[in-house]
Amino acid sequence: MPKNIFTIDYEDWMTTSHYKAVVKDTNKKYLLEKPTHQLLDLLERHQVKATFFVLGQVAKDCSLLIRAINNKGHEIANHGYSHTPIHFLSPNDFIHELRETNKILEDITQKKVKGFRAPFFSLNQKSPWVIDTLIEEGFVYDSSIFPMKTPRYGVNKAPLKPYYISSENILRHSQQQELIEFPISIYKSNFLKIPSAGGIYGRFLPEKIFLKLLKEIHKQNLIHLYIHPWELINKRELAPHPGWIKNILANYNSEQYINKLEKAIQLFQFTNIETWIAENKSYFNQY
Repeated sequence: MPKNIFTIDYEDWMTTSHYKAVVKDTNKKYLLEKPTHQLLDLLERHQVKATFFVLGQVAKDCSLLIRAINNKGHEIANHGYSHTPIHFLSPNDFIHELRETNKILEDITQKKVKGFRAPFFSLNQKSPWVIDTLIEEGFVYDSSIFPMKTPRYGVNKAPLKPYYISSENILRHSQQQELIEFPISIYKSNFLKIPSAGGIYGRFLPEKIFLKLLKEIHKQNLIHLYIHPWELINKRELAPHPGWIKNILANYNSEQYINKLEKAIQLFQFTNIETWIAENKSYFNQY
């Protein structure tokens, strides 16, 4: 079984769906310093290299943090510039965001950006043109598919393991083999799908259930675990109040989440996407 994959959506509280409506010029303040170093310390303790999908705006404003991540040997990938879902961008706007973000990231890291993740996992059957654009722009892989439908995003019937994706049909492995898709892991049985591999789902699930579901995923597939740095800190007194429901969604179990992630890292071997591709060139022979 190949190593599992650990990725980070590197964005701050200001661009999340929980807080975006209450952000004003007077209360803009990045809260990335503490959680970034928490993550870097965690990954270093366990000798794990991760992929950080970085927003262009964040990279522009917080270049020292991106430099620190890069200096620790982690992969830096593209998460768009403004955290705008694909369906709110024209194709030209999308290309502009891709290129602007790549320029900022490559200036900092002096490395070619190979991967992309759409904000809010907003790639779906309505936006297959994105695949062709990523290929034309020289990307090696995408990681924008959440393989189940949720109230806000997701693609039903998408593969649960890495596959070559095509604009002709984003639900099937493509023989063209031009762009690799790395979907987020979910637990799937005959009758049930449970989002469980990180993000808000990992934060809300009780630890025993979280780890149990990861073990079940691992029996048949690699685990693709993902998180956001802002999820590791309690923002109730640091950011504007977004309303009680969004406040719970954004902050529940935040300060304990790092411990839960550490237990997952202790149970399974993880690496970044760039390394995974280099180590598993024969993986797609199974299709």
